[in-house]
Formats: sequence, C-alpha cells, structure tokens
Amino acid sequence: SAPADADSVLTVGGISSKTGIHIDFSSFGPTYDGRMKPNVVAFGDVITTGKKSLKTAYGTSFSTPVISGFAACVMQIFPDWTNMKVFEEIQKSGHLYPYYDYAHGFGVPQAAYFLGVDRSIDTTFHFRKEHDYIEIHIREEIDSASSEDTQKKNVYFGEDEPYLYFHIANKYTGKIRKYKVIKMTGSKTYSIDLSEFREEEYVMAHYKGFSDILSF
Repeated sequence: SAPADADSVLTVGGISSKTGIHIDFSSFGPTYDGRMKPNVVAFGDVITTGKKSLKTAYGTSFSTPVISGFAACVMQIFPDWTNMKVFEEIQKSGHLYPYYDYAHGFGVPQAAYFLGVDRSIDTTFHFRKEHDYIEIHIREEIDSASSEDTQKKNVYFGEDEPYLYFHIANKYTGKIRKYKVIKMTGSKTYSIDLSEFREEEYVMAHYKGFSDILSF
C-alpha cells in the first residue's frame, strides 16, 4: 500500500531473526504496475519489555527504523551522495544482490559493502541442463567449515545458512513469475522441470553469496 509502492521510496520488508528469511506477516511484492518491492529487508521481530517480563514484538515498523538508521550512517560516510544514490547503493549492499524476489528484495543491507570489504567469491553452485529438467547443483566442498570461501561469505548476513534462493522471470522485463527459498539440508541438488518455463524466461539462483543466471 502507499507510500511503499512509490518508486522513490526504499521499502523495507521483514525477516525472522530465527530463520533469516521472510516473516509471515510481512507483505509481498510486486507493486500494482509490476515493480519490485520490497527493496530490502531487516528483522521484523524484537525483544521488548512487557508489564512483568521481556516479550517478543513483531512488525515491519521495527524493520524500517533499522534501515533508516543504516541510511543515515551511509549519508554520513558519503555526504555528497544524492538521496537516490543512497537508495541505489543500499539496494546493491543487500546480501542477496544481484538476486532479488518479492519477499526479500535484494536482502539485508551490509555495512561491509560501504567499508570496502571484498564481497566477490568463487562459484558456489552451477546449473546443469538435462533433457527435461534443470539441476541447480551445490559444490560439494562449499559447505566445509574450513573453506576459505565460507570464511569470506560469513562476513555477510545469513550466508552460513544453506538457503538456496531462485526465481523464474521474464528476460526483458525482469518481472518474476515464480520464486522459492529451499533449505538445502542433506541435499546438494535441486531440480526444476523444464515444463515450468515459458518463452523468454530465465532462472536466477543465489546460494551463499553467489548468484547466477541461466537463460533460454
């Protein structure tokens, strides 16, 4: 709802502090005219004081102030940036970027991005196209605790969790038709039947800091 649908408003969705993914009360995008929302996400649950003890409170009214404070810090670091430059760079700092979906946007903004920390990593998965399906295959060694890649990825939020994100979208408009988050516990492969794809579509996936696209 307005004003979150506005093109110049950085809309913040909510994620769970327990799972690191979408929290059930947070709204989904896109906007009515098909633009991506939310832009980024932050925790939608906090510990607060009750009448007699601590309690958990919920709402994107907690998520948004976190990112507002984050934006203020970015503007202090880069005082010459315009508001829209700050908007764009906060999106790029998201832990899922360049992957996005209508529940998580570009993910949780990362302070490390603005402090010059190198976020480039080696491939964490690859696509394999078979006769009637596509496999997203996780590299066997990528979840090893001793992996240098893993140590680097853990600088970023949530990258120690085995979540595979993917979406299917139109290659010309970028509008997503389907997206999903799968916890890859005990599995190294996720398959998508080719019958799920329409003409002029691609699949984009993200796993532990690495994103890739397979077009048709």
